[in-house]
Amino acid sequence: MATRPVPIQLPIGAEETFSGPVDLIKMKAIFWDDETLGAKFVVDEIPADLRETAQAYREKMVEAAAEHR
Repeated sequence: MATRPVPIQLPIGAEETFSGPVDLIKMKAIFWDDETLGAKFVVDEIPADLRETAQAYREKMVEAAAEHR
């Protein structure tokens, strides 16, 4: 039986514009506070430009979990 990794988070931005991950299990965005180096964060709705991508990855994650035996 082969292992099939699936993402459970997606990044919001990259490098200098990275602001946190999208949690594909809870379908929420987590925005980290730069001043506290991520010690403080805000859980909010997924940004509109990432919603469709997040939903597609969530479906793949759920399918992989359902197929696992």
